[in-house]
Formats: sequence, C-alpha cells, structure tokens
Amino acid sequence: MMAIVGVILMINRQTGGLFDGMFIFAYPLPMLFYAAKYGLRDSLVTFAGIVLLSFILSTPQMMFYVASESLIGLVYGQGVRRKSDRHRLVIITCVMAVVINVVDTLVLAKVFGYDLAAEAVEYSRILTDALVKTGQTMDAGVDTAQLFLNVLMTSVVLTGALQAVVTHFLAVIMLRRLHIDMAPSVSVAQYFPPKWSGYLGIAGFFMYIYSLRNMVVSEMVQNVMQSVGMAGVVYLCIYGMIAIMVFLAVRNGGRGKAIYGIAALLVMMIAVMPVAMLGFLYITTEFHKRMLGDHYAAKTQ
Repeated sequence: MMAIVGVILMINRQTGGLFDGMFIFAYPLPMLFYAAKYGLRDSLVTFAGIVLLSFILSTPQMMFYVASESLIGLVYGQGVRRKSDRHRLVIITCVMAVVINVVDTLVLAKVFGYDLAAEAVEYSRILTDALVKTGQTMDAGVDTAQLFLNVLMTSVVLTGALQAVVTHFLAVIMLRRLHIDMAPSVSVAQYFPPKWSGYLGIAGFFMYIYSLRNMVVSEMVQNVMQSVGMAGVVYLCIYGMIAIMVFLAVRNGGRGKAIYGIAALLVMMIAVMPVAMLGFLYITTEFHKRMLGDHYAAKTQ
C-alpha cells in the first residue's frame, strides 16, 4: 500500500499537482483496504510509513491531504473489519471529510498566506463592475462579500460530504472485488441514527444562525462557526428528506421511490429550515418508529 501511495505522489509531483484537488477521494482507499484486511494495530505502522513518504515526496499541503485522507481510510477500514453498519461508516466518513476540508480552507489558507476575505471582496468588486456595465444595480442592503464567503463555506461542506460519498461507493465496489466482507446493508428507512448526532446537528444549526446574524471574535472564528454550522444544517436536512421519503413510501406502499426522492428534494429547496427541524425530530424522537408502523418496526427489532 505504501508503494501505491508513493506512485500516486510521484505522478502528482510530475504532473504539477494534478491529484491535489481532483482525486482527493482516492487517497483513503489504500489505507482503507489494508486496515480492512489486517486490522488497526498492523495498519498504524503502514499509516506512519505513508505519512513519512508524503513528507519526502510532496509539499506540506499535500502531506496534510495524504495524512488526513489516510486517517479516514484507517477509520473506515477498521469499521469494515468490525462489521460496523454501513450507514454509520458513511456518517463518520462525511464528518471527517468535512472537518478536513474546513481545516484546509480556513487554517491552512492562513498558514500559506491565502486571504479569503480579500478574495471575497475582489469577487464582490468584479460582480459590482459587471452589474454597472450591464446597467443593473445591486440592492444596497446586500453584502456581496459576505454572500461570497457563505457560498464558499457551503461549497466546502458539500464538497467534503461528496468526497466521502464517492469514497464509500468506490470502497464498496473494490472491497467486493477483493473478497473482503462488509456488514450487510439495510434500507435507509430501517436505519436509526444515534440520537446524539441529532443534538450535534441542531447545535450546528443554531451556531450557523448565530454566526450569520452576529459578529464574533474574529473573522476566522466566524468562518469556522459557519462551516461547522452548515455541516449540521446539511446533516439535519438529509434526514429531513429521508423522513419525507419514508412517510410517502409508507403511505403509498413503497411504490415510486424515485418520485419520493424528487419530492423531498423540492421540499428541501423551498423550506430548508423546516426540513432541518423535521430531520432533528426524525433522529431524536419516536417520530421515526411511529411513522414506520408495526410492519417496518418489527424488522428493525
């Protein structure tokens, strides 16, 4: 596995950093397969070797990518070896990927001299100039620089979650080819997420609202609060959409699943906050079990 990572780092170095942003989702895979087959204790030595190899063959930023993504692979692979639930593995992977993206965007940006606030102001100026040239004006009450920062933070969170999902699907396909068994999958309706995750999500929800309406100690702290808060909002919205889909499926006997997904997505786009609160109730209360009914609840016992 170290040889595979070394080859990837050499190719990345020779191509001018091609893998830095395009194939981040592939970096957890070597460590994931090794941990799934040999366990945590043996994998720690390999993990240390991969980090040392990245220190020799890559830049400090790339070393951070390799170390953090390999850590994701280590955690995921150990979960596979312990036959942990697939949904739980996806959630853990998403959380770790989002945290890594936030650290990379906010903390490492400061270390390497990248000013996000100045970048947002520049984008705001470009937008204003473009509107002036076309004879249009922006509402005076709209802070375009802050709007760009919010869009950036949202994209950071969603990119991390998307990377985790892609990593999960690739892992499932390749683990099957390697004849490494995973825990049997269950339907989303029969998966009950841990209640503590719902409380973390609602804490992030209120953190996000607070950071939008109030100034905090520093700009970096505010950006971190918005990123973490957005992660909580996204998490609750996902389960809010699942709640809508499960409700429609139960009411209609499970027919038309694709339509239920589209309907849930449309509702989420129209009313984000109510869907997030629905997700919180779905996770932390008996709403999930009551909605499933006796037939589905019996399958989960």
